[in-house]
Amino acid sequence: TLIIKNIAIKHAGSVTVKAENTVGTTEEIFNINIRSTPILLKPLADTEVLTNNDATLTCAFQSSPQATIQWFHNGQPLAL
Repeated sequence: TLIIKNIAIKHAGSVTVKAENTVGTTEEIFNINIRSTPILLKPLADTEVLTNNDATLTCAFQSSPQATIQWFHNGQPLAL
């Protein structure tokens, strides 16, 4: 038995279990797929922009399955 405590996205991937004795060896490979809520990778910061200039706001999330991102202004969804 293998117990992975506090499993996280970093644990996703291929795992191999191998049994061996004097008669031979056998192994089995399987995948661990991790599902998680979105995690913000870099905190956002307040931004100042001069009028008539462009503002680029960037965020990065990690999740499984992949998250959809929606932006809001004063509580109202923004059309992108």
